[in-house]
Amino acid sequence: MNDSMTAPAPKPRILVVEDETIVARDIQFQLEALGYQPAGHAITGEQAVALAGELRPDLVLMDVQLAGAMDGITASELIRAQYGIPVVFLTAFATDETVSRAETAEPFGYILKPFAERELRIVLEMALYRHLVETRLRASEERARTLIEWTPEAIIVHRDGQILYVNPAAIVLFGAVSAKDLIDTSLLDRIHPSSLLFVRERMHNLALHGTGAPMTVLKCLRLDGTTVEVESQGTVIAYDGAPAIHTSMRDITARVQTEAALRRSEAHNRSITQSAHDAIVTADSAGNVVGWNSGAELIFGYAEAEVLDRAVARLIPERFVDAHREGMERIGSGGPPRVMGKTVELIGRRKNGDEFPLDLSLAQWETPDGRFVTGIIRDITERKRAEAALHLKSAALEAAANAIVITDREGTIEWANTAFTTFTGYTVAEAVGRKPGALLKSGKHDRAFYQNLWNTILTGSVWRGEMINRRKDGSFITEEMLITPLKNDAGRISHFIAVKQDITERKRLEEQFRQAQKMESIGRLAGGVAHDFNNMLGVILGNLELALPRVDPSQPLHAELREIQDAAERSAVLTRQLLAFARRQPTAPKELDLNRAVTQMLPILQRMVGENVSIVVAQADGLWRVSVDPSQLDQILANLIVNARDAIADVGTVTITTTNCIIDPDYAAHVAVTPGEYVRVAVGDNGCGMTAAVLEHVFEPFFTTKAVGVGTGLGLSTVYGSIRQNAGFVTVSSEPEVGTTFEFCLPRHQDEASPVWTPTEKRSAARGWETILIVEDEVGILKLATKALTAAGYTVLAGSSPEEGIRLAAGHAGEIHLLLTDVIMPGMNGQEMANALLAGRPALRCLFMSGYPAEVMSQSGTLPEGVSFIQKPFMVADLRTKVREILDAD
Repeated sequence: MNDSMTAPAPKPRILVVEDETIVARDIQFQLEALGYQPAGHAITGEQAVALAGELRPDLVLMDVQLAGAMDGITASELIRAQYGIPVVFLTAFATDETVSRAETAEPFGYILKPFAERELRIVLEMALYRHLVETRLRASEERARTLIEWTPEAIIVHRDGQILYVNPAAIVLFGAVSAKDLIDTSLLDRIHPSSLLFVRERMHNLALHGTGAPMTVLKCLRLDGTTVEVESQGTVIAYDGAPAIHTSMRDITARVQTEAALRRSEAHNRSITQSAHDAIVTADSAGNVVGWNSGAELIFGYAEAEVLDRAVARLIPERFVDAHREGMERIGSGGPPRVMGKTVELIGRRKNGDEFPLDLSLAQWETPDGRFVTGIIRDITERKRAEAALHLKSAALEAAANAIVITDREGTIEWANTAFTTFTGYTVAEAVGRKPGALLKSGKHDRAFYQNLWNTILTGSVWRGEMINRRKDGSFITEEMLITPLKNDAGRISHFIAVKQDITERKRLEEQFRQAQKMESIGRLAGGVAHDFNNMLGVILGNLELALPRVDPSQPLHAELREIQDAAERSAVLTRQLLAFARRQPTAPKELDLNRAVTQMLPILQRMVGENVSIVVAQADGLWRVSVDPSQLDQILANLIVNARDAIADVGTVTITTTNCIIDPDYAAHVAVTPGEYVRVAVGDNGCGMTAAVLEHVFEPFFTTKAVGVGTGLGLSTVYGSIRQNAGFVTVSSEPEVGTTFEFCLPRHQDEASPVWTPTEKRSAARGWETILIVEDEVGILKLATKALTAAGYTVLAGSSPEEGIRLAAGHAGEIHLLLTDVIMPGMNGQEMANALLAGRPALRCLFMSGYPAEVMSQSGTLPEGVSFIQKPFMVADLRTKVREILDAD
């Protein structure tokens, strides 16, 4: 046998139940002639039930009136109930009572004796098809649940008779325009008075016992008052958290009429056909339409007169016509259609030319007039749209940027989208069947955290929060997560869906922002203290400088004054370190060759670390030049070298390395600098190293791991502030017992043609003769500056406020060569006063002094062009030198 040949479909097996043996034999002969296989013959109802269970035929042809204790109706009910086999009744005569009982048995058709062969075929084919359809419907109930909105069966959900929900079929059933016409109305208003008492009782029993009610036939009222007969079935469900009754209704008005007509004549068969919602089209062997129902008219748009005796090919798109002709030729030659006994999806064409998807089932039959094929066609356009919508939703979930994970009630992963793989590194195949905790648990949360999560979702509530998980590669990921419980039709939680967003970078930026805020707050605190503190230190240091020369060095008082001076100078250093961290120190950037600067400072650095520690320098050739304040660079290197020395217990090595580097935009955003070209300086040691906990605070002021009284905890804070003020950044890496490396980067100087700065020696201050106006609201500083400059030969006008300074200037007839003023004073500030004096004395030169340099700094951290400044506290000698520099300048 050729494997490619399709095996013929098995003949339907039919059990004949007839107590007249001759009649039964005649029926079996007819069945064989029609292409059916007689499965057996039963005489009594008891035999019929037994053979149905033993033989399991496809259909039972049952005489209503049987000899014996069990009639055909009772036997039919038992066969349907026990085996689900369809039954078609045979009857020659029946009373009204018999007909009424027969209806409750729900037969699949009636055949009145005597009957024609054609009538027998139609009834049997319709019954088998109906049974096939009902079997498939039962098999697909779960899928049909999601498509309930598109079912032709009316669905009504009600509570205490009040309608809560209707589907589109119910709207059509009751003749409403929309659901609004039915929602919140009483279902009892839609019940015909003849069925009202029965419905009330049925609803009462459902509410009382909570069990489903069998299918019943009743009459309903449309909104226009007309009557419709329906098959109705009810059951209790949970709806919106409370019990409600789910009632399904099928409009059987046409079917009831058709069944009644079937009991009278063959003409009634056409009524059944015409009442079907599906298209039922019959064609002869030549391919011409000979049967056309109203469903076909609705689906295809052709009236019956437009298609009868014309080619059925007009219902098929042109590209499929050849295949159709081949099938019709096969039928004409006696062969069955290839799709016989199957339901296949094809494409149809409407009268207006539109194409649409359809389900097609074919039945072939013969009469003395020839061979025919009947097709039952269902328009599945809406079903396809629904499937496409589901596919689109699925594709959207798959393409979502957030990770989406669905688990069962126990937390086992059943589905995850592509973003889950991106987030975690695990493929979906690796994740399905496992629990998230087994894959992703980071150890960052305690048991109470997870217990709270489960307690929340198992009660039906949504859990929102942040969770740290571990990726497949071991790295951590911070996720913002929303877990929603999903409930089944019974109202029980069956699944959980988790939607997760990677916020690792956002958390890092937030932490960076908080750190910056903390540093800024400390800086503001330092700057606030500096002004007044530096004023007091200035008075102390200045007066000590003036007093010490007048005390004999051999006297104990001289040594005590020196101690006071040392303490004050150390306090001034602390203040400057705080201001350096807060980036409130004015800078004077110069173009520098870092290789040269490190080389020149190397002897000093070596003395700092001592003999047990060696310094190794590795300098890159072609190192770019940088723009940095030389004094701050010296301070940065000194603090890093001292820090390295303190980390080395005995003998060790400090390595200083210089290289060029380019900072890309991603890393620049990470360290909050402008991307571009930088010069990197690395200072590393092989000392004791630091733990992760120490690294978190290493740049904070006053944080130190040294013993009490050893160091101030401001060295690395000064490094941090100075580097940031020079538009650079600093990082640190360390490992306990291995060592530490500090790396700082300074931006490349762009004007390579400018000369490189070299240090110059300070000149000693010469005596003066000029007139100087001093304005200072701190009396101690005012007196100190007056004495210091008067002793140096200058004529001094001293005022304690800007207003007094202006009066003194106005009352002085001679030239005033220099204004020495504090920046911040009550009322008018120093700059405003200087502007007022310059209006009348344009040759006046100005020197500003302040204990808080931010008062005169530009936004870039440097002094504005043309502004001269001396920071408090200052030494008397430094003041005299600065004054002389300004007066001698061109």
